[in-house]
Amino acid sequence: MIYKGCVVKIEEDFAVVMTNTMEYLKVIKKEGLKVGGQIMFVQDDLYREKRRSYKAIASIAAVLIIMIMSAALAGMLQIPGSVSSAAAAVVSIDINPSMEFEVDHNHQIIKVVAFNKEAKKLLNKDVKGMNIGDAIWLVINNARLLNYITDEKNTVLIGATILQEDFSVDIDGLENGVEEKWAQEYESVPLNLVYLETDKENLKDARKEKITVGKYQVYKNSIEEDDDITTENIKEMKVQEMVNKKLLKLQEKEIKNKSKTDSRQQEDTLDEKGKKQDDKEKKDQEKLKEQNQINSNEKKTDKTNSKGEVVNQPETKNNANNEKLKNDENKKKQDEKKKENQQNPVEKIEKKPDVKENDKNSKKEDSDSGKKAKQDQDENQTNSGEEKKHGDDKKSD
Repeated sequence: MIYKGCVVKIEEDFAVVMTNTMEYLKVIKKEGLKVGGQIMFVQDDLYREKRRSYKAIASIAAVLIIMIMSAALAGMLQIPGSVSSAAAAVVSIDINPSMEFEVDHNHQIIKVVAFNKEAKKLLNKDVKGMNIGDAIWLVINNARLLNYITDEKNTVLIGATILQEDFSVDIDGLENGVEEKWAQEYESVPLNLVYLETDKENLKDARKEKITVGKYQVYKNSIEEDDDITTENIKEMKVQEMVNKKLLKLQEKEIKNKSKTDSRQQEDTLDEKGKKQDDKEKKDQEKLKEQNQINSNEKKTDKTNSKGEVVNQPETKNNANNEKLKNDENKKKQDEKKKENQQNPVEKIEKKPDVKENDKNSKKEDSDSGKKAKQDQDENQTNSGEEKKHGDDKKSD
């Protein structure tokens, strides 16, 4: 059988190795072994202890206790629970499964601690030597595939404790990396990432309570408002339950349909820009049309006939339109003038009586002249009758 693991301790004759299955085995010490190094070994490489007296064992135990206490006082190791001397930070992930990664200065994982059996299911491959960002994505992706993350349960708690002053964790970079991959794989499933940072003292207390640094920080934040909260309560809670009970506040940042949202925002932006561009082009076309119309009105295009004489082309369509506009304008003025005359008929009414009066007087004069002529005619006839009668009387005499 072939084993693979990480060297966690080196003694005089053997080395202690933590395997992928979280077992601690002793292997024969060989050259090149170093704490934190990854090795592969077989059954024959396992160290077989020789029989020793109880006195010798007691002496070794006493030495180990003294070493551990000295290291604790010097702050080189965290107690209880062992933290590798090469660790620069401890990063925890909580969903319902809970686990911690110890990270070296190269952001590579040198140790994994699973806090429950669900965590072991998510760690379906050896993550030692893997970049912390890749390991976080592996865990979150497996959590989704195993339905630990769903539409209703979609919060992931990431905690971190910096152990070395010259080291830092690029949380923004880690979150952005997870967000981009999540948006590509699971567009329709929302995801909330919550990041909490704690200190070395809280890491010590968390190890005592056998709880991740992330959940322990939630506990520390919660007891300020509720004294009845215990570490056991927090340990048994799922992260989404903490959110529902308002023990953990969500950040405003939420990954939900990120790619679709980005595409929609881009489409909206493009539509808005397109509308502005269309309006601008429309205005430019209208201005160009007006300018062309003005130019066509002021300028007549000439051409040469067969004799070489320059003659003017007939009026263009624009000129005809201009003529029509002028005619319509003149007609409009006439209509306005006519309407104005209809609204002010006083002068016409005053002039019309004068004409009628003249006609009446003229007719009266003509009537008087006719009557006078008739009277003269009647008188002449009367005189003529009398003279004729007078003559007849003379003849009878």
